[in-house]
Amino acid sequence: MNKFERISPTRAVIHGDAHTGNLLRDPSGRIMLGDLDSTGIGPVAWDLVVCAVVAQRFGRTGFYREFSAACGWDVTQTSEWPTLRRIRELILVTSALPDLGRRPEVAAEHQHRLRTLREETLNARWHPYR
Repeated sequence: MNKFERISPTRAVIHGDAHTGNLLRDPSGRIMLGDLDSTGIGPVAWDLVVCAVVAQRFGRTGFYREFSAACGWDVTQTSEWPTLRRIRELILVTSALPDLGRRPEVAAEHQHRLRTLREETLNARWHPYR
């Protein structure tokens, strides 16, 4: 049993899209988590998967090492990681579908991401949709 399992339940209220882009700072400097439209009940690991996938696909491994150390838990070392990773990656691929017809640069990155998923190229770098 790891530190995280001792202090948290397996299922709980989760944000659903927890990443640094959804952090908001109020005028007093307090940081809050915004964009709550994916909030629900689910596996606690899901909120950590976002940062782990971003680290691996977008080359932010240094950030993820610090992040997981601060959490005291590395979701990539769990048995559910392969499944949760594939789900999150599929979300990152399908999020661009509405833009494919009118934005060729997005379509090109979408094709790259889709190809790496089909070929199961787990270490392929992705680039942000612009």
